[in-house]
Amino acid sequence: MTVTGTRDFFNQLAEEWDLRIRPEFVRRLHEILQELTLREGAAVLDVGTGTGIALPHLLGRVGVSGSVTAVDISERMLEVARRKLTAPNLHYVMADVAHLPFLDDSFDLVLCNSCFPHFQDQLRAVSEIHRVLKPGGMVVICHPESRDEVNAVHRSAGVAVRRHLLPDNEGMRALFTSLGFQNVQLTDLPDRYVLKAVKPGNAKVSVEGQPIPHERALIS
Repeated sequence: MTVTGTRDFFNQLAEEWDLRIRPEFVRRLHEILQELTLREGAAVLDVGTGTGIALPHLLGRVGVSGSVTAVDISERMLEVARRKLTAPNLHYVMADVAHLPFLDDSFDLVLCNSCFPHFQDQLRAVSEIHRVLKPGGMVVICHPESRDEVNAVHRSAGVAVRRHLLPDNEGMRALFTSLGFQNVQLTDLPDRYVLKAVKPGNAKVSVEGQPIPHERALIS
């Protein structure tokens, strides 16, 4: 499916999307995010935000001194998310992850929740994520199900997304490593799939104006 086809698919489902999300999926997402040491003042990019499931949690974690930027390829998904939640430090942007409209080294955390299989060019997507992350920043790819279950759901969902699959675990590790990420950790369990990886280098973020080393960065 083309990028336009993916956009059309999710535009058609936007108004009913939240009805498809089971409560345990939201709980598992919050558990995954809670395990991150995300400090106040962090800049977060939520790629594939959809209807904004992760946004309340992220805003609560970064505080008023931080920011959350919610990106999606589907304008109707963003419309639903915006109706549900607005805040001075929350920004909605329609964009393709393969062509992110942000400066280099902009974010402490890039979250991709339940969206990585839908990226048309996964190599370029990961390259763009690496570019916009600050040195010392982290990317998190997650799903509230195992890789096998995610792929089974997509294969059975019809022509639109049947080829939208998570690569095998070895392939995912190799993909992120090849594009410069370090500390690639992948967990694949029946109730969650989580990949974490760090862009190398000292963090450029600061706390009260003082530079902080990687081990005290705003995300870990």
